[in-house]
Amino acid sequence: MSPQVFLSLLLLYLSLSFSSVSSRLAPHYTPFKAKLPLDASSTLMYCDSIRITSESDTVHIDTSVTEVCGEHYKEYLYGGQYEADSFFIARQALEFAKTIQVKGDGNDVWIFDIDEVLLSNLGLKGWKIPEIYISNLTSTLKTPPALPASLWLYNELKALGFQLIILSADRLDNQRNSTTEQLLKAGYNSWTKLMLRGNYDMTTYDVLYKADIRARLVEEGYRIHGNVCSVWLGLWGPPMANRSFKLPNVMYSS
Repeated sequence: MSPQVFLSLLLLYLSLSFSSVSSRLAPHYTPFKAKLPLDASSTLMYCDSIRITSESDTVHIDTSVTEVCGEHYKEYLYGGQYEADSFFIARQALEFAKTIQVKGDGNDVWIFDIDEVLLSNLGLKGWKIPEIYISNLTSTLKTPPALPASLWLYNELKALGFQLIILSADRLDNQRNSTTEQLLKAGYNSWTKLMLRGNYDMTTYDVLYKADIRARLVEEGYRIHGNVCSVWLGLWGPPMANRSFKLPNVMYSS
């Protein structure tokens, strides 16, 4: 690792150690507790405000949000808006990708996360999310399907000549075979690297783990043009991609 990259990661680590940027990194961050508005008719606007501020990492939600806004978020997830938002972001990513002159040397890369990015766990049997989010149509699924917007973007980028790197902070290397099978079944193929956590990475914060992986890729000569994730922790930290794209995710803060 070059001295410049090491210094950048060290500064990032120190800044996170004394900051409340994420409830996962700073346990003293008080989660936002939702309460029903005095005017019940304004609940939809209230819940939309919580969703947007959570997505922007302004507040960190707790289970009270499910109790108050669960039905509204279920409508968001299954009523078409979640898919529309995802496709809107995917189209912005593709427009940016088309401005890049891919050199053809195998070093122009795009990074994708797995869960709630390439694969959607909504309705997956056994997935630990609030029951209110479970759809009757998908609750019997045993393997996660592709998120349609991500599969579309993945294939478009592949056609443009980008090397596709799949990077997860949630899945372990001993899950490589099952993860590979899930990705192939969902329609993904021809990735350059599938990077999962090893045992030695287990105590590393997600944001530092992914930043370190990106640093290794840069040292190997890769040019990271884009990074797609559904949580901010997968996008923060030097070296960052030229453009980062945050997909909607109402199930998690950061």
